[in-house]
This record gives sequence, C-alpha cells and structure tokens, in this order.
Amino acid sequence: MRIVKNNQAASATLGLFFDQIIGHHCYELFHGSNEPCQNCPLLATKESFSPYTREMYHKKLERTFLVSASPVFDNKGNLEYIAHVAKDITEIKQLEDKLFQSQKMEAIGTMASGIAHDFQSCAPESVPQCRSVSQSSSDSG
Repeated sequence: MRIVKNNQAASATLGLFFDQIIGHHCYELFHGSNEPCQNCPLLATKESFSPYTREMYHKKLERTFLVSASPVFDNKGNLEYIAHVAKDITEIKQLEDKLFQSQKMEAIGTMASGIAHDFQSCAPESVPQCRSVSQSSSDSG
C-alpha cells in the first residue's frame, strides 16, 4: 500500500515536501529499501485485518517510533485502506531509560546503606572478641 496522505510531522521527520511523500511506500522513504520492514504492523494488519502497534527503532534517524496500523473498511465490510501512523517516542524512551537508571542507583544505594548498617551494628560485638584473640596470641608469644 502506498502513502495517500501525510502530515507536517512526516515531512519534517523525512526532510521532504508533502508531494515527495505521496505515492511512495513508507519503507522506501524511511529506510531507502524496496522491502517492508521486518515485523511491520502494516503487513500484519493487511493479513489479519486487525490493528497492530509496535515500537520500531530507525537507525538512520536515530529515533524510536511507535508505529501502528489499523484497517478501515467500507460500508460493505471490505478493506478500503489502512491507517498507518508513526509517532516519534524517542524522548519518552530516553526519559524511561533515565528513570530506570535512577531507580537502579537508588536500589544500589539502599542495599549499600543496609549492608553498612548491618556491619556497623555487628561491629561493636566483634571488638571484644578481636581484643581477646589478640591478647591470647600475645600471651602465648
């Protein structure tokens, strides 16, 4: 299926004018390929007539997109076209990664403080034992 409509965000992302996008396949414009992307939601929708959504990373643009495809039927129930939408979610993914990293650091900090606390609470008990060991070894020598 070829692109029949596009918006300003698509033109800006691809660096193309509206009329340069119409009539092409999305994989031609996004990937410079003659073949659809692996796991393309459009192909899954075309086969099953069900909507599909997937996250897809675009290496050339270094961007992550939430790509969805939904069938649109005519009044007789025949597939008329597929609405194919790609939303740039790069910033959201970056924020998720930062949040995950901060949660990991918080967990490490909590674990480290717990270990330090446990070590400090047992340290006073072991000091007399250490003294008696050192005294008994100096007495024998």
